[in-house]
Amino acid sequence: MLKKTLKGTIVVGTPAAGTEPPVIASPVGVVLIEERRLGSVFTAAGGHPNLNVTALAAAATSVTVVTVTSSNPNIATVEEPVVVPTGSRIAAIKILPGIDGVATLTLRAGSDVVQIVVVVGPPPASLLPLITAPIVGVEKK
Repeated sequence: MLKKTLKGTIVVGTPAAGTEPPVIASPVGVVLIEERRLGSVFTAAGGHPNLNVTALAAAATSVTVVTVTSSNPNIATVEEPVVVPTGSRIAAIKILPGIDGVATLTLRAGSDVVQIVVVVGPPPASLLPLITAPIVGVEKK
């Protein structure tokens, strides 16, 4: 019986000049889900913004549970549970701010993914809005 050994190299980032393979293939087992960033919410540490967020691309055929994760739970989380009612695309969320900083809330409902950036306390200069206007798809209660 003949055994065959395969060798390979994994390069993260830009490969060194002259080392690019003739064929570049997609990684096996990796799926990229397109995320929609709805906008930013600015709040004080003691505030509790209530928002209606368009979480689904199409109306829910039944009550749909929305899973919410935070990039930094010390800065912002949401009050659970979060659901989209039957026939709607919108989930009502209550943001629970913590310490000052910036966190991204990712809402997943089935295959739909949306994100909201939450700024607690003074925003960094890079996040100061040029024009203040309501976020499309987010409605303040």
